[in-house]
Amino acid sequence: KQWYQRRVRGSVDEHSFRVVAADAAECQPYETDAVQIHVGERFDVEITFEESEENRSYYMRAVTPSGDENRGIFSLINVRGSSYKEGDTFPDPKTTFYTQPNQILNCVLHEAFKGVANCQPITNLKPAELLDMPDLEKIEYHIVDFDDESSPLSSHFVALDNGVFKQSVMPTKAMIRDDFDMIHDMHPNTNVLSLDLNDTIVMILRSATAFPHPIHLHGHKFEILEVAPRKDPLCPNSRCSWQYIATAFSRSIPSIAKQPKSVVKDTVIIPAGGLIAIRFVTDNPGVWAMHCHLDQHLEDGQFLIMDEGGYRHSNFPEDYPSCNYTGRIPMHEKTACVCMQHLNLYKPKNVKSFYQCSEPHLCGQTQYSDEDLAIFENVKAENARVVNQLLDTVTSRNRPEEAETWDSVVKKFLDDIKKLS
Repeated sequence: KQWYQRRVRGSVDEHSFRVVAADAAECQPYETDAVQIHVGERFDVEITFEESEENRSYYMRAVTPSGDENRGIFSLINVRGSSYKEGDTFPDPKTTFYTQPNQILNCVLHEAFKGVANCQPITNLKPAELLDMPDLEKIEYHIVDFDDESSPLSSHFVALDNGVFKQSVMPTKAMIRDDFDMIHDMHPNTNVLSLDLNDTIVMILRSATAFPHPIHLHGHKFEILEVAPRKDPLCPNSRCSWQYIATAFSRSIPSIAKQPKSVVKDTVIIPAGGLIAIRFVTDNPGVWAMHCHLDQHLEDGQFLIMDEGGYRHSNFPEDYPSCNYTGRIPMHEKTACVCMQHLNLYKPKNVKSFYQCSEPHLCGQTQYSDEDLAIFENVKAENARVVNQLLDTVTSRNRPEEAETWDSVVKKFLDDIKKLS
């Protein structure tokens, strides 16, 4: 059998350990029995073995969050004693696996924040040194929202500062080049956040998706100020509500933003239907990506670009990577569209605007004209019956004998709206 798992829980049988660094940033030693690790995260740990344990072996395990020991990776730790000689063999470990450690660090499960003692958030870690605090008198705030559309129309969307949700496309030419043209070389749906140098940035990352994402920032390490779990009781079994997400923090954002130094990392797990607050200083001029560390999600559009200080450069080595720009279709000529409207209709939530798609399989099917969109807006209040009927049809796609093709669903809906108007 094969399983696709995004997260693992690392532990060593019969031993706790001390976390001393996270993502290569030192932290104060933190004792725990296990740590949850998502794609792109790194933890340095110290384990103490007693003299009485010499010439023994222990399993080091990385298993799924559910604690199923049959779905995991196993390695051996052999404890060499003073009597060890080169070539000596170790007996097989006799240790057993525990499904519920006394304490798990870096939890993002919903139940973890309901008083379950063994689940500890990453903010329990503290920096090894209390470095100088950033300037908290002038803070620049930004909101980054993530959403997705599940299979078979797999796509991920990002909205900046309550703007339009866009399926971002990575430029095929390096933005750092001084001949980069923001119109010709940049896809219209790519999210770019322009930041001045030496500012204190507090960024609120929010996710309406039904599973956690490891969000990674290039060019910086950031402080994780707070991690808020999902509050929506129906999520993730249904779409996560933005109404619940907006109220998930335990206190006001200004009070979170001005708290003392917190754990420093470059990758953080944003909970399903939850949000996090991070803080950093724009002291590294360049063009930096923030993205989900799952390759599929990155390719599907879950990233944004931070243009820090407007830094550009003209002198590049002859072998500097060009992202195969030569001969590629200019970005402004590539696919860009308002997503097929059923992407919005069968998401039972309030969308800020129409979602902007960038992939041919999301743009190349039946589209609404501007006239049709105007009709849709005008009769939205009157067509609850039609929308509910459409939702029932979409739900029935799991029943082959009743399922309709997407094109016929969209056409039927459009015809019904025109009849209403």
